[in-house]
Formats: sequence, C-alpha cells, structure tokens
Amino acid sequence: VALDLRAVLEFSGASETYQVLDLSMSGALVGLAGRRRPPSLVPGAGLKLIIIEASIPETFTVLARVARLTSPEEPEGFGLQFVELDDLTELRIEGLILNALTTSGEPAIAAVEPEAFD
Repeated sequence: VALDLRAVLEFSGASETYQVLDLSMSGALVGLAGRRRPPSLVPGAGLKLIIIEASIPETFTVLARVARLTSPEEPEGFGLQFVELDDLTELRIEGLILNALTTSGEPAIAAVEPEAFD
C-alpha cells in the first residue's frame, strides 16, 4: 500500500534516512528522492530498516535485503524483501498498512461479487 513513511537504512557501516513509498507484509519500495543510490545497495545486499512513523511512539527494526532496483516506469529507488519477521513486527507492519488503507479512502477489503463463489 502506498503511504508516507520514513525509514533509516543501516548498511555497510552507513546510516541514511529514506522515504518508504510502498509497504507490504513482505517488503517495501524505498525512494531515492533524487539522491544517488549508494553503490553497496545492490540486489542481494542485506540491511536493517528502522521504520519511523509519527503515529507510533517508538521505531522498530526489520532485517531486509535489496530484492531489486526500480524500473524506469517507477520512482527511482529499490525494492526490499523482509527477512525473519517476528510476530510483533508483523503486527506492527499490518497495523501501518491497515491505517494507511483506512485513512486513504480506499477500501481495506476488496468487494467480492457473490458469483465468484459459484
């Protein structure tokens, strides 16, 4: 789900803040916002993603790996795949997603036509 979220990425001894453009239960799309991608952020690279959300009192950390670089049709950035989520972290990510869906005006659950069950 698209949302307005910041995160600190810790990788190769560096720590930088980025914009999270999209979040799912399995990963995130991180935007570069005109910055150059650090050379060490290549597919397969591991990192820590520290999610910062104003609506929750503390940050939380997710282990991730770079899954892909964005295509020319997407905002410049890279896709992350989460690694080893514990139950509490899954609940926090789910809460962020549900909050984004309910405040965006989009339905949190898609309507299913009755004939889909026939």
